[in-house]
Amino acid sequence: MQYWRGLLSLWSKPLLMGVSLCNCACVSRGRIDFVSVHLVDYHDQQELLVPRVAGLEQLVGRRMADQLAGIIAPGETNERPDRQLLRVEFRSSSNLQAVASRDAVIFLHSYFCGRPNDFVVLSAPTVFAGGKSISAREPGAESSFKGMYYFFVNVRRKGSPDSQPPEIGFDLRNNPADICFYVTGSGSMGLRYKSPIAMIPKNEVAQAFR
Repeated sequence: MQYWRGLLSLWSKPLLMGVSLCNCACVSRGRIDFVSVHLVDYHDQQELLVPRVAGLEQLVGRRMADQLAGIIAPGETNERPDRQLLRVEFRSSSNLQAVASRDAVIFLHSYFCGRPNDFVVLSAPTVFAGGKSISAREPGAESSFKGMYYFFVNVRRKGSPDSQPPEIGFDLRNNPADICFYVTGSGSMGLRYKSPIAMIPKNEVAQAFR
């Protein structure tokens, strides 16, 4: 568990460093716009890996993560849990698969708009399109670009005040909030792409549970 918290802490750093990184050779390009949010069940989302290896997808790609499922924590279940998630759809004027194909890791950053400096694990960093994750290791057909993407947000999560940095907990069903998100693409030469920030309004989050 501490290993995964360490990874999540690492994932959060671009959020805190995004502005300074972009001063090097990158500016926000295009635009992204929130489209919709729907309540779904983790168990039914075939594009999601089982929890024990989900954090590896961005590091080694989907195929390798699937292969590692039998090696990492072999005693844990191979089933996706019955757990509520929010599926957030958004539109991008930039072809994110084209960005990934230039050997850049596409990374989704999310945080509570009113608490931008708090460490919170609202979502995994993976962006999806057409039932597949956006990845340089597993490119899709760039010619089929339609500009629609999605990611998944946790409905609730316990806090971990003793972790480094301290992780805050939340329950969006009982306490909906405005959620901000943006996308970056980083490669061996540093940050290559950074989208503007988009927002999922609090009222849309609340509506998803009705």
